[in-house]
Amino acid sequence: MRIVATISRIGTTIGVNPLDVCLISGMPAADPQPGAIWFGSNSGCNPGANAADLDLGYVEVVGARVTLRPDERIAATLGNHYTVSSGLAACPYSPISGSLQVDAGPDGSLSGSVDIVGYGGAFCGRTAHRAGLTGRARRRTAARGAVRQRGGGQAVAAGVPPDPGGRPGRSAAGPSAPVSRNSRMAKATATITVIHTTTAEVG
Repeated sequence: MRIVATISRIGTTIGVNPLDVCLISGMPAADPQPGAIWFGSNSGCNPGANAADLDLGYVEVVGARVTLRPDERIAATLGNHYTVSSGLAACPYSPISGSLQVDAGPDGSLSGSVDIVGYGGAFCGRTAHRAGLTGRARRRTAARGAVRQRGGGQAVAAGVPPDPGGRPGRSAAGPSAPVSRNSRMAKATATITVIHTTTAEVG
């Protein structure tokens, strides 16, 4: 998981996010598995991302809590998606509602949850994806790179170079949410363990 400086400041249709957050665990498209998920606020977080950094969700920062909500209008791009089964017949679900929340502790500890509903098309319908998250923040300056998967649901990703200006932004999900340069959540990279995952069909 990565919490990084704002990736897209121009050309966005949902406002400028104060920062970007990306949860990458597994490869749901190439190797679908239960719990595999790509869920981020900008496509620039994705492994192998091209220059067309597209905002995929709304980020809000309140104190030491970061909340990400998907933009349902862009769900069809499959920039964000997850799987609940394995094999060639596994449906990719695009998040259309719900949120990811991460709280930072003063010691660098992170805890949070994913509680989203995804749509997999007329054949697959809707399913809920819920997971608990725990981890620890660590700062990185490496260039954007590949994700390597670890056992137990861990995912580690290379960081995105921070915005040289370190400028605050405005949350597209609500009122202005200025971000301090000293914020515990700003420009951090985290090792996150998915401690539990559940899925359920949604009518």
